[in-house]
Amino acid sequence: MSERVIDPARSRIVLVGPAYYEDPQLENVPVIANNISDLAQVLTNEKLGGFNPFHCIAVPSAAGVAQVGDVLVRAAEEAEDLLLFYYSGHGLLGPRRRELYLSLAATRHDQLAFTAVPFEAVRDACLQSRATSRVVILDSCYSGRAIGDTLAGNDEVDEAVLGEIEVSGAYTLTSSPANRAALVLPGERHTAFTERLLAMLSAGSPAAGTMISLGDIYRHLHTRLRAEGLPLPQRCGVNNADLLGLVRNVQSGHASGDAPAAADTAESERVASTDMSQRLTHAERIANTIGDGLWRTRALAQVALAADAFDPERVGRLIDQVEQAASTIANEEYRWQALSAVAASVAAANPDRAEHMANTITNTYTRWQALSAVAAAVAAADLDRAEHMANTISNKDYRWQALSAVIAAVAAANPDWAEHMANTISNKDYRWQAL
Repeated sequence: MSERVIDPARSRIVLVGPAYYEDPQLENVPVIANNISDLAQVLTNEKLGGFNPFHCIAVPSAAGVAQVGDVLVRAAEEAEDLLLFYYSGHGLLGPRRRELYLSLAATRHDQLAFTAVPFEAVRDACLQSRATSRVVILDSCYSGRAIGDTLAGNDEVDEAVLGEIEVSGAYTLTSSPANRAALVLPGERHTAFTERLLAMLSAGSPAAGTMISLGDIYRHLHTRLRAEGLPLPQRCGVNNADLLGLVRNVQSGHASGDAPAAADTAESERVASTDMSQRLTHAERIANTIGDGLWRTRALAQVALAADAFDPERVGRLIDQVEQAASTIANEEYRWQALSAVAASVAAANPDRAEHMANTITNTYTRWQALSAVAAAVAAADLDRAEHMANTISNKDYRWQALSAVIAAVAAANPDWAEHMANTISNKDYRWQAL
């Protein structure tokens, strides 16, 4: 049987991945930000996934439970062909029933039920969707090892957790067995599982057809991870789901056959660019029709993120509109959260605006959180600025958290500075975490 081709126009994708955590007992994983941005880029690449950038939603790293729920439920309601949910982060188990929770930036390991996303809620959203295909990809550990817990009994735990995350009528792919921790290998841009997933999606496979299916992905990753001695991926779902083609295979005979003429390729790219500009204009117009300030802020921020790779000049104007929309949000807490999320999102592309936006937040704690995220985002390009930004945080506990985020962001490229900086942290818990 051949792979089933997805209709991108009738599909919705939700990507969730907090790279930094407020709870010091949850380790920051800066590369998760790369997981989210690079997977979105592959899925929306016209030559690979071809999904609409406005239907591939990367939830802000600082989002809370309600924000994640809003985005997922809306995507589940809109999806008709494919609903894809991807999560990367700390998977934690409840203290009594050992139910699975997906941690977020504000998750507290001692209050999972109130600060983390219960996987049961993700499963319910998938079950209620009318989408023909529902796919869940989890790149996380389930043992709670990030806070020192381990699980006894391998097979029993694996079956229990895999049974819990199975979604009827859906295909679930996980990065590791329930009693193994997800890994980040030194020098790699992503977590180990997503690094190899993205490599396959981008480079293609000679063993696959014109599309790379879910079955192709699982078989490739299982073979690759086993050969490298890494935790093996797990899957559950009906066999026919294996045939669902996620992205085009650049190594297929059809894709690598007669190459189009250079003029045809250039014309195709020009038309695609023009089409994207028109779509951005249309999306901006729709966003500005939203009366509620919070939802208008979210919508305009998504347009700005989509525009960053296509129309940088438009981004500045969109950020102006985002700030104006945020100023109309009556609930102060929502307004601060919105500004913090937008600041972190635009930091790499426009650090001046991001820092200014963070400093307009009047709530001290949220401002420090935003500055920490902005500092980590700009660290690779301007380490001095990132360090200075972190040091503007007056509370030493939050300053140490911000410095730890900067250290983690540049450690691979500048290990001497990272080690020296970690050793300047006087609080031993934060110092050990940074080291």
